[in-house]
Amino acid sequence: NPKKIMEIGARLMQEYITEIENYFPDYAHLLLLGGKDSLNILLCNRKSKWIVLSGEPNTLNSKEFIENNNLNISEFIRGKPEVDNSFYESEVICSDCLFDPSHIRWIPQIKDVVDRHQGKVILWMGTNGDGIFAKNNNHRDKNYFAVQDLHVGTAMGVWHQAYKNFFNIPVLSPYQSPGMIKELISKFNPYYVNKSGD
Repeated sequence: NPKKIMEIGARLMQEYITEIENYFPDYAHLLLLGGKDSLNILLCNRKSKWIVLSGEPNTLNSKEFIENNNLNISEFIRGKPEVDNSFYESEVICSDCLFDPSHIRWIPQIKDVVDRHQGKVILWMGTNGDGIFAKNNNHRDKNYFAVQDLHVGTAMGVWHQAYKNFFNIPVLSPYQSPGMIKELISKFNPYYVNKSGD
């Protein structure tokens, strides 16, 4: 039932964000904003200071989404499109040479936010929201979970690892929260999207 899946997913996302805000009451939250999976995060009820960093080609769409939905954020940062290799060696080391450094973006801009807040920052990403709630390459395989585990656990996991190792801050996605995995992902048939769509 797509409606039920959506309702459970929205509830679990909200619960996780509230839990993290309560656990880190004096932290700023920096969201890397781009696709629908990260846009959903901004729709949650939030009480802490939230900063948005959005790069091309999503910058205009992100700004319009925030304005159209009258969402409260503390700061909007445009991700610089220019490649900045100031920390290239550290990016490679922090990812254990397991991920393409071109995906580890905006390190200097994120570092500026982390430094301004004396390290008290939670970095949020919408990792794998599309893998759960929209049709994607995982659904083309006869074993969705094998591809899903490889994609999220390895590729996306290393992406989180690189930011975590570089900044020494929590790097989170509500789509990988314990509740989301236990109460939704481990219980639903991922091929529901073949009928329901996104």
